[in-house]
Amino acid sequence: MGLSLKPGLTLYFARHGQTEANAEKRFQGWTRDTALTPLGLTQAADVAAILKRELGDAPGIAMVASPLPRARTTMEIVRAALNLSPEGYTTDDRLKEIDLGRWDGLTDAQAREQGPALFDARIADKWHVRVPGGENYAEVAARVSDWIARAGA
Repeated sequence: MGLSLKPGLTLYFARHGQTEANAEKRFQGWTRDTALTPLGLTQAADVAAILKRELGDAPGIAMVASPLPRARTTMEIVRAALNLSPEGYTTDDRLKEIDLGRWDGLTDAQAREQGPALFDARIADKWHVRVPGGENYAEVAARVSDWIARAGA
């Protein structure tokens, strides 16, 4: 799946910092949101430092985040480091993490117990195989691609 940007449009993507669920090696999608860990806070500050190096204080740059609290926290850390109002950004549902459905909050072992064949199929092909009650990578890519196609309009 190729992406094309409008002429003159530059996008910077960053993932949220590590969360408690990440550290516990649990699936974390839309329904389970845990706080950033101390490492996650450092990672958010690292993203801010990279953007500050690349953009300066970045006045006038449009910033958009997933509405999930972990992404918003990361965005607000970045904005503060760029001397921007922490609240001066928008959110868009199309930028949400993958919907992990019934696996949200589970470990690999717990998800595998719910259906070993499906678990193994998804591990082998995350692009096409959906999580029960959730999404596959192709669906995530489609909604993010839709956002990209409309970015800068």
